[in-house]
Amino acid sequence: MGFDHFDFVEPVNHSRGLAVLWDNGLIHVSVLNKEQRAIHMLVYDTSKQCSSIVSGIYARLNFKIKIAFGII
Repeated sequence: MGFDHFDFVEPVNHSRGLAVLWDNGLIHVSVLNKEQRAIHMLVYDTSKQCSSIVSGIYARLNFKIKIAFGII
């Protein structure tokens, strides 16, 4: 897929896992914390020379949220 780095969180029971992929030539990523269904990273953008904290979270949406966002 063209990415040279990755990290992941293993699946828990019947839930899906979580994967994060990046190209180290564009951004530098430091994984701050990994939880059962989340990964938290410090991301440095080399072109803009700034950092951000990014969290990837896998969570099941409840039915009301799915309707509100038009998913169902």
